[in-house]
Amino acid sequence: MVLTQGVIMSTDLKPAEAASKSPVMDSSLDLAQAFMNTQVYQEYLAAAAAVERDEKAQQLLRQIEEAQADLHAKKSWGGITPEDIEQLNDLEAAMKAYEPAGRYVAAQEDVIDYTKQLNEYVSQKLGADFARLAAPAHSCGCGSH
Repeated sequence: MVLTQGVIMSTDLKPAEAASKSPVMDSSLDLAQAFMNTQVYQEYLAAAAAVERDEKAQQLLRQIEEAQADLHAKKSWGGITPEDIEQLNDLEAAMKAYEPAGRYVAAQEDVIDYTKQLNEYVSQKLGADFARLAAPAHSCGCGSH
């Protein structure tokens, strides 16, 4: 297990927990195992583990999360100032400049890009946006589903 920004990610799949119900489920398990064995995912896990052990990196992450939450709250009532944006940009620059945190940010961006490519490939084969099909339905009336 890896704790990443408050989210626990499992790094192993247990056959009993992911019991095969069909060829599709078998293939899904194969895809998950193959994904977990990719270099990009392994580098992400290593970078996340390094950040988890590094108090300075954890502090930077908390500061960025707080600044982002503050910005989000201010956005809802139109109170974002240039100083707010500058503060967030400064925190992000400090995080990228600190090697363990910078490596984590880069690895996170790489794994996100890789999953987007994977989604595009699966979506192309399905003829539909796979990630959108898998996303939870919204009942808020916002029109996103």
